[in-house]
Amino acid sequence: MSQILADGPRNVIVAIDGAFTLDLALLSGAPTRVTLEKLWYDTGAVTDVLASWQATVNVPLWKCTGTHVLDFTLFGGIFNDAGAGVTGNVIFAGTGVFSLVAQFKKS
Repeated sequence: MSQILADGPRNVIVAIDGAFTLDLALLSGAPTRVTLEKLWYDTGAVTDVLASWQATVNVPLWKCTGTHVLDFTLFGGIFNDAGAGVTGNVIFAGTGVFSLVAQFKKS
């Protein structure tokens, strides 16, 4: 079951194990966008998980394959650059069994 692990004034951390949408309207502080700072995932041998910024046409954020720990804070993170119809939400979609933890900075 996917869940929000932490929802503080600056960051939100989510644990995801199936299709999930991080809905910013449900977060404290009413952020309008988030920046991906860190990502931990294990997608197994045959599963790919696609994280996307939600917009009129969703914009791919990161394709998760295999097992990795990624830290994007060294360059400020990956900012939501979705264009028309951007909602600020983040969509995680994949098939099969996977485990993912993502840390976002609110803006």
